Amino acid sequence: WRGVGLLLGAPADGATATQDWLMACLVAGFVSPDAQREAVRKAAEQMLRAETVEMTELAIPLLCLIGAGEDACSHLQARGRWEQAASLAKTALESRARVRVLRRWANQLQSRGDSARSIEILLSLGLMEEVPTRLREICTMPCFPPPRRRIPACP
Repeated sequence: WRGVGLLLGAPADGATATQDWLMACLVAGFVSPDAQREAVRKAAEQMLRAETVEMTELAIPLLCLIGAGEDACSHLQARGRWEQAASLAKTALESRARVRVLRRWANQLQSRGDSARSIEILLSLGLMEEVPTRLREICTMPCFPPPRRRIPACP
């Protein structure tokens, strides 16, 4: 187990950091399934801390392999990759976790003014009780700017 710790402790800026972290996952598999799961989680955390697209692309499937798909979706959402997180949620998560991930996306869309798309997501999830509130918000939004001057009626 000490060797796994040494491999996981490789500095992120090292030339072989990714190889070392993945090797730690492999070696931990010879120790026990729990050790492997923990090594994979730590390796994924290291990769996500590096905050590069390449490392994120490696970390997300690792999290899914150990049953942490909802965490993977959260990391994608935190990086602004909402649609990729939604696709992952639809294909890899059980119902309640999928609803949590997609509801966060609907809320994010609502907050940036994309109410129609937010409502579509809520409807697809069967969250009918949340739709009337969103519809009322749309109806209270001004669709057109108010006129600058009154137009006289035609005779």
